[in-house]
Amino acid sequence: MSAESRPQWDRYAGALPSIAAAVGRTPLVRLNRITRDVKPALYVKVEWYGATGSLKDRIYLHMFERAEARGDLKPGMQVLECSTGNAGIACAWVSAVKGYPCTIVMPEGMSEERKKIMRAYGAELIFTPGGESDVDLSLERLGQIRDAAPGRYWVPGQFDNPDNVEAHILTTGPELWEQTAGRIGAFVDSQGSGGLLTGVGRYLRTRDPQVKLYAVEPAECALLSRRAWGHHGIEGIGDGFVPRNLDVSLLTGVITTTTEESVDIARRLAREEGIFCGISSGCNVAAALKLARRHPELPSVVTIINDTGQRYFTTPKSAGPKLRSLEEAAALVKDGDHVALGGCLYSRTPLALVWALLRRRPQRLTFSRNLMCYEGEWGMVAGAVDKLVTSWMGIGLPWGLSRIQREFVESGRVEFEEWSHLGLGLRYRAAAMGVPFLPSLTMLGSGLMDVGGSKTVACPYTGQTLHAVPALFPDVALIHVQKADRLGNCQIDGYPHMDADIARAAATVLVTAEQIVSEDEIRLQGDRTLIPGFMVDALALVPYGSYPHECYGAYDAEPEHFTTYVGGILARGTAAVADYLERYVYAPAAHADYLALFGEGRRTDAAARARMLTT
Repeated sequence: MSAESRPQWDRYAGALPSIAAAVGRTPLVRLNRITRDVKPALYVKVEWYGATGSLKDRIYLHMFERAEARGDLKPGMQVLECSTGNAGIACAWVSAVKGYPCTIVMPEGMSEERKKIMRAYGAELIFTPGGESDVDLSLERLGQIRDAAPGRYWVPGQFDNPDNVEAHILTTGPELWEQTAGRIGAFVDSQGSGGLLTGVGRYLRTRDPQVKLYAVEPAECALLSRRAWGHHGIEGIGDGFVPRNLDVSLLTGVITTTTEESVDIARRLAREEGIFCGISSGCNVAAALKLARRHPELPSVVTIINDTGQRYFTTPKSAGPKLRSLEEAAALVKDGDHVALGGCLYSRTPLALVWALLRRRPQRLTFSRNLMCYEGEWGMVAGAVDKLVTSWMGIGLPWGLSRIQREFVESGRVEFEEWSHLGLGLRYRAAAMGVPFLPSLTMLGSGLMDVGGSKTVACPYTGQTLHAVPALFPDVALIHVQKADRLGNCQIDGYPHMDADIARAAATVLVTAEQIVSEDEIRLQGDRTLIPGFMVDALALVPYGSYPHECYGAYDAEPEHFTTYVGGILARGTAAVADYLERYVYAPAAHADYLALFGEGRRTDAAARARMLTT
């Protein structure tokens, strides 16, 4: 290597011409305590030592400078980029340094810290539905914005811009080679844009063709290793597609890690190594440890600490204890939220969560549920709900449809959006899959096609007209389950209804459980874990959390209570529901006091009936 191409390690000895010069030349650190059971030395390159605190500083400064040199980026143009977080921060930073207006398109489910940092650098943010594995929707929106104003925008395009790869060939690769004195057995990196793995890999292979290169991806979204797509909780990687900048021909292999493993290692790095990093960095080190155990003959394994953990304080989609009080969980619902409720009719209704929520006197909520029960009536009479999205509303066939709903809808106090049962289920399913719609025959030919902005599409194979059922992305999901562990892994007995799709569709997931059991007990019946812990934001232990509705196997419903409730409405209308709310919702000091109103004997009888029905 010539003297001119060596990293300039002494640059910080004097004043820098601008903050843009504070990029690269980051430290390489050996891990000592977390690696006690592995033989190869394990090194991490700590990339938060930079202008914005992440690996992306390198590539965006380089992509901007190359674009300016070619004339692709000129004064007066605007910068437009798609990002799940760190790339958007780096892009906004370089735009600020160089004086370009910047717009970032990103999934709405990313951490609040990242959004605030981008705005601090002056970027405008445009959100698309979904989370980490839904970048394809953001890329589609970016294309629409760019096509609407040809020549106005320059798009860095980190996923397919070769300057991304070149930045690592010129900087990261040479730095690693010099810092390790050329002793690198393997380089491991979680695949985001693909530029780091490809650039470092190409450089290292020019120095030593025997260096092994491993891509890392979420086990829940293992596109490279299994062609499997899914939701995960590792921000910055596993974006739901294989980027053009990833040269898979370089790879020795692919390593998968779960979200839970990644967060656990990130926490251990802070406690045992003093390295407070983000979840994708935990993913890198988890994979590096797996590789070191599998190949003890390697002289060293090198990976990257992508950013600091300070960007993840409000990121709930992670492993770790989720236990909160019922009141703390309900406090996560904000005025104006769309709240989707799990269960069906009077089966496994998240009634304790609704009870705690209404006690906070929220406003302008939307409630959606496949079959709505009297929790919808509570919301309307309490003045909390402005809109209902459902296929049917009442307690059940013996008690008929909701008269309260009819009164509020016909008087214009509440907006009502009616779907078929299948149609609403497909709306949640589309959101859970991260797609804008699902084609179906449901509702075609009925008056329901006029609600919710429904459109039709022609099947490209048969020409048949189909209903393009639009995705429904709730802000919050309220779900009640029979069993969960402290990490939020939830198991449901009996019919699961639409709960798994609702949890995947919602930005925030709040759960109450009849029991909190050990992680080992949950693992014994892993196929029943329909809602994994990384999706859950808050979990509260609430026995009889659906009462007087039923919870399969735990307790039966109370039909006599429903009859009394409906009888009050027949006699006094809305006033009866208002009195019910005062007695059962607002007056009790705690949920235990609410349950006491029904009497311990009735609850015991309900539990006995449930055991009889399910054994």
